[in-house]
Amino acid sequence: MAALFFYAYGYNIFKTTYMSQDYTLILFMILAINIYYFGLNSFLRLRGTSIIKNEDVDSTTSSKEVILVDTVNRSIPVKVEDIAYYYILKGDVYMRTKAMSNMEESYPIQDNLRALEQKLDRRMFFRINRQMIVSFQSCLYYKPGKNKTLEVALTPAPYQNVESVPVEHARLCIVSEDRAVSFRKWMDR
Repeated sequence: MAALFFYAYGYNIFKTTYMSQDYTLILFMILAINIYYFGLNSFLRLRGTSIIKNEDVDSTTSSKEVILVDTVNRSIPVKVEDIAYYYILKGDVYMRTKAMSNMEESYPIQDNLRALEQKLDRRMFFRINRQMIVSFQSCLYYKPGKNKTLEVALTPAPYQNVESVPVEHARLCIVSEDRAVSFRKWMDR
């Protein structure tokens, strides 16, 4: 690379001080960086962690069977198979079960969606966008949407009446473009 750089500016690399001074300095810098990362990698492997996060690892061992919902008056254990979806409304996270007849019955959840993703079985739940995690059993069907997105029909439907949909939920059941391929693979079992 350095030879091409010098050649582009009309210099002969062998007639400069690059080979005698700069070249050895650069080699030592590269060697020092490699030794540092080799040491860091070895240290993290001994601790059992990794620098690289593998998003495709199946997390069935850390998934939960029951999610505890804390309300003002009581704590309610909800079986994971009864959960239809999680969603965000006005900055708060809510859980809706299959038995709930409308969105007003949804339970408020203390965790954010990212923390819930880690707790839930990835074979059973999928985060379709920034606002929603859906259960496999609650997905009736999906169809192509605008701009390479997918529209998902859920049971129970989030809103029975189209006029009652809040502005921030206009795109609630839309699988984002960057997750559409993964969603199709997740649905194809």
